[in-house]
Amino acid sequence: MIFSYKKQLKNFLNINLSQRMFYCYQQTDFVTKKKKVSKKSKEKNSALEIESKIKMEEGKIYHEKQKMLFCAKHALNNLYQAKKFTSKDLDDICDQLTKTKYLIYNPHRNIFKLGNYDINVIDKALQNNGHTIQWFDMRKDVKELNLLEQKNDIFGLILNVQYKNTFDKIIGCNTHHWLTIKVINNEIYNLDSKQNAAQIMSNDDLYDFLLEVKKNNGQILIVRKVDYDQQINQDINENKNEIIQGKEELSNDIAKNN
Repeated sequence: MIFSYKKQLKNFLNINLSQRMFYCYQQTDFVTKKKKVSKKSKEKNSALEIESKIKMEEGKIYHEKQKMLFCAKHALNNLYQAKKFTSKDLDDICDQLTKTKYLIYNPHRNIFKLGNYDINVIDKALQNNGHTIQWFDMRKDVKELNLLEQKNDIFGLILNVQYKNTFDKIIGCNTHHWLTIKVINNEIYNLDSKQNAAQIMSNDDLYDFLLEVKKNNGQILIVRKVDYDQQINQDINENKNEIIQGKEELSNDIAKNN
């Protein structure tokens, strides 16, 4: 095993910079252990793929496939079912978050502008389009996320799943991947950009998938539409609390001086 990694590292050092980044991307393997697939499971997966393709042709399902390290961009576009964000849009958000576009290193993306955007970029992109994220409490049962019943409340799920590859860790590659799960036309779709096509999921498939994410230290983000009336009321209450607190502090200062 050690010899294998030494050989990979030697090959890696003999290629140019852009090839290194692409090589790094290609080496990722999902952390979930691959189980032996029975004939019955293969037939089920094949049937699901055929059903998904038919549904996609009928309903025009939008599904971006993976390029370089742009999984966050793909996850966002798959969530909105349109080419809503370009890499430039997300790079601009990175520059806004760091207050400058002239820094060579930006903590919110890959140093070579090949993607690898962090949660702050995703959060800001969603905010700009009237949506907000809520971190799912991983101590809770994933069955609370019944997307078909909550389709009017939940816009979709963005998952952060971990990939396991020691070589990637050695060369400093991020081993995490963003993907989207969303209800479209009353069907649950896994819109992972690493798949060849969007895949239909049953509720049980969804729960099993989320359990794997949970077991492997992944994260589940619930995307909801911003309720502006609720947000305004919340801001008003926060301002009231600040005013009351300010008055109390002022009264205490006056009392001390007297």
